[in-house]
Amino acid sequence: MPRRHKTPADMRRAELAKIHLAKKALGLDDDTYRDVLWTICRVRSAADLDSQGRFKLLAHFRSLGWHPTRKKEPKSGRMTGEQMGKIEALLADAGLPWQYAHSMAAHMFRKERLEWITIGEARKLIAALEYAAGKRRARQHVMQWLSEHGRDKSWIEAQLKLPPNWWNKTPVLHRIIEWLESQDG
Repeated sequence: MPRRHKTPADMRRAELAKIHLAKKALGLDDDTYRDVLWTICRVRSAADLDSQGRFKLLAHFRSLGWHPTRKKEPKSGRMTGEQMGKIEALLADAGLPWQYAHSMAAHMFRKERLEWITIGEARKLIAALEYAAGKRRARQHVMQWLSEHGRDKSWIEAQLKLPPNWWNKTPVLHRIIEWLESQDG
């Protein structure tokens, strides 16, 4: 869904909402809040503030230690269509079947079907697929360099002291890539 531009009225409502959230977060009672309004902006109601006054008051609340927080996305509820599309794209890029994602859902969350995972679980599954994609790219990079230089994995093992199972460790692969690229210099 395309994001619409905020109108001045939308911005005013959002700023007034922030002011009232700050009032609550700072634990200000009505009398103290109205005293702050008067001292900082010379009004008795936030509704009477113009945009400069709202900005000034929010800055004052920040100086008192208030920080606006973003609305948290829900972690419960079924995953979104957007998340399903992301999973589909990651599977397609990796050349993996849907069954792979179903198996991951079963392994990670004990859910028989991918469609049954929650929004939060879908985030974790997407992160795992993205991590695997990064590992695949790193392996491809290493193999491409080795191929271009007439070498193989055993050459790297002879040159570097590597941990066991290094081929499956993404951070190690990235360090190897840096080292290989330094060999070209």
